This record gives sequence, structure tokens and C-alpha cells, in this order.
Amino acid sequence: MRSLLTFASAARHGSFRRAAAELSLTQSAVSKQIRQLEDAVGVALFERIRQRVVLTDIGKRYFKDVSRILDDLHEATNRIISSSQDGGEITISSLPAFSVRWLIPRLSDFVSRHADLQVNFTTHLVPFFFRAEFDVAIHYGSPDVAGATAQFLMHENLTLVASPGYLAQHPVTNLGDLNNLTRLQRSTRPDEWLEWSEHQGIALAHPRRGPRFDHFAMLAQAAVSGLGIALMPDFLIEEEITDGRLVVVLDTTYRSKSGYYLIIPERNLNLTLVKQFQTWILERLRDEGRLDDT
Repeated sequence: MRSLLTFASAARHGSFRRAAAELSLTQSAVSKQIRQLEDAVGVALFERIRQRVVLTDIGKRYFKDVSRILDDLHEATNRIISSSQDGGEITISSLPAFSVRWLIPRLSDFVSRHADLQVNFTTHLVPFFFRAEFDVAIHYGSPDVAGATAQFLMHENLTLVASPGYLAQHPVTNLGDLNNLTRLQRSTRPDEWLEWSEHQGIALAHPRRGPRFDHFAMLAQAAVSGLGIALMPDFLIEEEITDGRLVVVLDTTYRSKSGYYLIIPERNLNLTLVKQFQTWILERLRDEGRLDDT
């Protein structure tokens, strides 16, 4: 372990001298640790070039793997230090917008039912890859995730919105007017405008054309700032609608083909906190009239 820590420091700094300073070792002690590691793995990890050390190609690959493992150990230690001994903890991976706009504002209700519970959050985008440190995940799209079960939660109801200022300059009296407007796009949903227009029975010219945004927050801000017209999930823009920063354009609500799923790794199916969280989120969606099994 000492050799791995020494290797990671030397690789990060590109210098045995700086690694020695960071680890409070002598430079010769660092060199000895690196030689022992190279002897153990049977390959050269560094090239010695005059006063510098440079990772070999194998060393670069090894450094990437070692760094990931050391980061995981660091994170595991931090979780143990920060967690309550009695209340337990649950780690939820969720789409950033869903976490910020829906889940976190309601989460105090779940936490209040479980004394000393610690809830940890991490985020993912698409494509979705389930990683070991997540207890549960909330995912939009396909329910087919290897090694996990999927509990359907709800569809998205997409609403056509724009800022009052944009609509003042670009009045919309019918759906045909959309061909003359800038349509804001979600990078993760390239066919959204096409599917929406087919449902409405209109033909949009170049339905995939328009400024693209990776994150919901960026797309929402672009619409608020008057950069164009957007299709938005209604439950994610309640604040903007309420305070008048966005206005609903015509009555064109459309239920998305895909939906949100609660993804639970098979190894976690019997964990008490996972079961309790599953029960809670289904109850909240049901109370809000959003739970939809169709």
C-alpha cells in the first residue's frame, strides 16, 4: 500500500522530489518504493530522463487504475467518518434536474421518518451505467439495466413554454407558427420535437434543428432568457411558471413515450432502507397524482 501511495504521488507530480516532500519521505526512500513496486509488477512504470521521471505507457494505464482505487478508498473512508452509526445511510444516484427540482425539496419527509439517517447524492446523465456505490438510482429511459430491477415511477408531461418577452416579439397563434421560431433542444433527447410534433399532427421543418443544451438547467435558463421556445417537463418548471418567467404556449401537453424508473441493484433488493425509500417515493408520487403504471 505504501508503494502504491508513493507511486500515485510521483506519477501525479512527475517528480520523485516533489513526491518525497508531499509524503514526508526522503527522495531515496521514494526511489526505493518505486523500484520495489516495479519489481513486484515486473514492468517499468517510469522512464528516468535526467532530472525528471515520466510515466511509461503501462505506467499511465496503471496510474489511472490505481488513482481510481485510491479515490474509492478515500470516499469509502469519508462515508464511514460522516455517517451515523445508528441511523444508517443511503446513496441515491439521480438525474441532476430531478434531484434539484423534485426529489430534494420533498426529501425531508423521508428523512423525518428515520432518525439519524444520512442521505448521500450523486448524479448521472446518459448513457446510464450503474456503479457499485449507488444503493438506488432514479433513471429516465430504458428500464433494462443489467443486474438490477426497475420500478416504473411516472411519465413526463411535456409542455410548450417560452418567456413573455420572447412571445411578445414572436406571437404564437397556432402550431404552424413554430416553424418560424427558434426551437431549443435537449441533447439527450434528440427526437423530442419530432415525437411531439407527430403527436400534435403537424409537420415541423427540421425538428432537430436549434441550439442544443446538455443539462435541463441550461435549457430552462435559455428559455427564460428569451433564446427560443422549449418543450419542458411540467413538474420541473413549476417555479418558472408560477413567478411568470415562463408562459405556457397553447394547450399542447404531451406525455413522453419513456419514463422515470427507480433502479435497484439486485444485491440491494432486501436492504431495509432501500425498501423504505421505494415505498416512500411511490407514496409521494401517488399523493401528487403522478404515479402512472400505464
